[in-house]
Amino acid sequence: MKQILLIIISLLLFTSCEYYKRKSNIENTIEKLYGKEVIVPDSLKLFYSDNYIKKSRDFNIQIISCIDGNCSECARDLNLWKDFISQHEMSNEVNFNFYIYSNSYFDLEQYFNKKKFTFPFIKDSKSKFIKQNCLPADKAYHTFLTVNNKIVLLGNPMRNERLKEIYLKTINKELFGNEIVCSQ
Repeated sequence: MKQILLIIISLLLFTSCEYYKRKSNIENTIEKLYGKEVIVPDSLKLFYSDNYIKKSRDFNIQIISCIDGNCSECARDLNLWKDFISQHEMSNEVNFNFYIYSNSYFDLEQYFNKKKFTFPFIKDSKSKFIKQNCLPADKAYHTFLTVNNKIVLLGNPMRNERLKEIYLKTINKELFGNEIVCSQ
């Protein structure tokens, strides 16, 4: 009986230590990236769909997402982004940059035209953006909001409603000086 109790206590201590170690790693990664200035690699090509809507100016606010174009689930996030962009007025004041790394872009280009995406994507077959910005391997850190080219929020709002609200509040605060959420 003592041995079983000792094993259970050991397991509980081990799992709680792992939890705090993981939590500490997350906090360290966020601290390392928060406020960091984003580096945009040279010589990457943009793909403009047939339905691309040109934005004629630079923006202080950007949402950047690095997407694995070889992963069909990851690429499906683009549909969520399309809906998000079309549903929020503030999307006219925010630049969306999708760095897509893939072995081939043909199918993705066809998909963009077929689905009538109004935004371009950046071809980044060698993951230059991820490398130059020293982003961790964990894809959870591959989407972020920047203001004046500095990271202010991390995480994919397409996969978390609470995070989406935080993105919207932060963008509204930057644009209008308030935290009113845009109508959907």
